[in-house]
Amino acid sequence: MKKMIIAGNIGSDAVIREKSNSNEKFITFSVAINEDYTDKKTKEKVKRTDWISCILNFERYHKVVKYLNKGVFITASGRPSINSYEGEDGFNVNFRLFINDLTFFSPKTKVINAETGEIMDEPK
Repeated sequence: MKKMIIAGNIGSDAVIREKSNSNEKFITFSVAINEDYTDKKTKEKVKRTDWISCILNFERYHKVVKYLNKGVFITASGRPSINSYEGEDGFNVNFRLFINDLTFFSPKTKVINAETGEIMDEPK
């Protein structure tokens, strides 16, 4: 079993989608994972952003989709999927995370329980 844990900011508001071969709904959004480091050769500071495509089960998380907005900081864990493909600009890799556990922090509130939509004062 593979498991990946990420922490980062949502890149755009979440979208509710429906599978083409069924009526099953799911939620998608992307998360920016920022990394700052110093290049060993040049000693210059480098900023790098990796994007993770996230997929949520609609039935489980439908109560909180309204809080999954651009800029909100989240932590999430789940099953990763990595796909590579040849694009116009060469070889590309797409990272996806099928989320099992989600915690997010809204700028207007401290913490929101991802399963119930309950606003909490402190993380549990």
